[in-house]
Amino acid sequence: MASTNPDTFYFTGYYPEAGTLAKQYKDLGLDKKFQLMMGSGEYDPAYITAGGPATDGSSVTFPVGPDTATGKEFETFKAAYKTATGKDLATYSIYEHDAIMILKLAIESKKSTAPADIASALHTVSYDGITGNIKFDSKGDRAQLAMVGFKIQGGKFVPTTKLVGGSWVAY
Repeated sequence: MASTNPDTFYFTGYYPEAGTLAKQYKDLGLDKKFQLMMGSGEYDPAYITAGGPATDGSSVTFPVGPDTATGKEFETFKAAYKTATGKDLATYSIYEHDAIMILKLAIESKKSTAPADIASALHTVSYDGITGNIKFDSKGDRAQLAMVGFKIQGGKFVPTTKLVGGSWVAY
């Protein structure tokens, strides 16, 4: 791979393999040749644990997460989660919250819990959730999805950039 002189290597696997990759990337001196970027599967403290200090300097892209979410609904959910579990928010907990809320709206809009009715309703309802506006396009993909770029610094995910209108800007 290094012989192709890439600017960036973007890995979209999961954190156990990513930790190994980060170690090899540093051990082979590839960090002097190109940037290592990781996908959403690495936005988890387990990536940093698996890769240790070798993860420092790597970048991870992830939609809005517990470290970057804001707003009253987020603060309410965060407090309720801590009370219920005794723990800080898990990586995907805000997505689970928003999924349940849009499911609730779909059921209410059709006054039905039949799977076909829910599937149909999910293409018509929208919800301004913790992770942003949720509305699905004709393929069932989220129409708008906020993305944040993080740099691993000192064993922590530090937000550095965000995607705005198709361009990355400083966070």
